[in-house]
Amino acid sequence: MRRGQAGFTLVELMVALVVSTILVALVLAIFTRMSMAYRSQQQVSELQQVLQAAQYTAQHDLRQAGDQMAQGFRWAGDPNTVPAVRITNRSDGPDELAIFYADTTAQARMVGAPGLTANVDDASQFLAGDVVVVVANDGNVTNPHQTNPDGTDAEGTKWATIAKYVSCVRQIEDITGVTITFTSNAPWGDGTNSITCDTAWADRSMIYRLVARAYRIDPARRELGVLQMSPTGGLIANDWQDLGIGFTDFQVASRWYELAQSAARVGIDTPDPDADPVKDWYSGDDQTALTQSYDRNDPANMPYERLLEVSLTFVVRTQQAVEGIASSRTPDLIGTADPAFNQVTDHPSFVVDGVPDALRPVELRGNNIYRYSTAAVDVRNTGVGL
Repeated sequence: MRRGQAGFTLVELMVALVVSTILVALVLAIFTRMSMAYRSQQQVSELQQVLQAAQYTAQHDLRQAGDQMAQGFRWAGDPNTVPAVRITNRSDGPDELAIFYADTTAQARMVGAPGLTANVDDASQFLAGDVVVVVANDGNVTNPHQTNPDGTDAEGTKWATIAKYVSCVRQIEDITGVTITFTSNAPWGDGTNSITCDTAWADRSMIYRLVARAYRIDPARRELGVLQMSPTGGLIANDWQDLGIGFTDFQVASRWYELAQSAARVGIDTPDPDADPVKDWYSGDDQTALTQSYDRNDPANMPYERLLEVSLTFVVRTQQAVEGIASSRTPDLIGTADPAFNQVTDHPSFVVDGVPDALRPVELRGNNIYRYSTAAVDVRNTGVGL
């Protein structure tokens, strides 16, 4: 009897081939999904790093805002006084934030009047070309509500007096020994000394290096979401520097101490989240009005509202389109039902799911993942604390 031959039949080979193909397809599908998830998670991690870096940079400046120049400063480009924090609110786009403060690591005491040429006790910490702020303590400013010698108004309400600092911004042109010469040329000089510095500040002035920063999203490149910083706080045009890309929104809200307001506003609470009638959150155009330049020589126009806190919100998106797990909408950035009075901002979310790119803003086109970060910073150098 002949022995049987070992082997596979054609049917068995075909079945094995089909099963192997199915298994390979399943493995590839699992690998593809895992790879997509890994890439997406990697992009999300990068978004978080970008958010943290942006928040840290802006928060660091905000914590110093108004240091040694709580009531702002004068400079050649503006006949009025510029506040230490300027907010430009835009209901139809990203906001803009400018921050100013003195760098006290570089300082000197002035000897004599701060004219176009001034003597200091030590000029070694400064260089020609430095933009500096000259600061003098002008004593206590009498609140216009203080109609009585004891600091009360006609109804007996006590109003606080606030230390008044007068400041001007100049640029050093030359340093010879302990003699500093300031430029009289634009943009930091006005040809004379009438606008920026007061010669009556003799022997009671300090000079510090100025720190000025402004943040915005470039309006000309919204499709790239370019976050920019101005090293002059936006005072000088076209000096914006790119910091990062992928930013679709930047929003600012602010909280103000408003007890010393006009009689029509005293004790009137805004519809913000808290129930405090003198500490109010603003997230709309009121912020722009509250941080405009003002005439220091006109007491009726001097702002007696004091900035307490600033909330910053950054929104970023992935740089490459993602498949399957893209965000269906942008973050909802309205903290309450009232867009103008909340501690986040005045921008609702935008639904991107199912909306053609042609009908979306340019910065929201494509399938992307969105992340946002909101943080509030106490601003304690602008005249009052919490």
